[in-house]
Amino acid sequence: MQGNASNKREYNRKPITTELKLSSKEWKDVLLDNKMFIIEPENQSFKIGDTLILREWTGKLYTGWRLTRKISYISPFGYPGIKRGFVAIGIVEIEDKK
Repeated sequence: MQGNASNKREYNRKPITTELKLSSKEWKDVLLDNKMFIIEPENQSFKIGDTLILREWTGKLYTGWRLTRKISYISPFGYPGIKRGFVAIGIVEIEDKK
């Protein structure tokens, strides 16, 4: 990571919410807790603590189903087994605070 002001602002920013589309199979696997990570391009500015709205995508349209997850882990760039230019993002279900 370079030490420029832009990167420092990004590192210190508050958590944000981002929408992502997942194939129906991936979406169902997340729903059933069979999949607890997603692979995304490294050029996106994800941060641990960000919220993801995962929208089910059939390949032609959105179904209207959504899941909300929080980012718990982001693999380092160049992580073994991850295609160059991508990162693995660990996700967890957001617990209701009562």
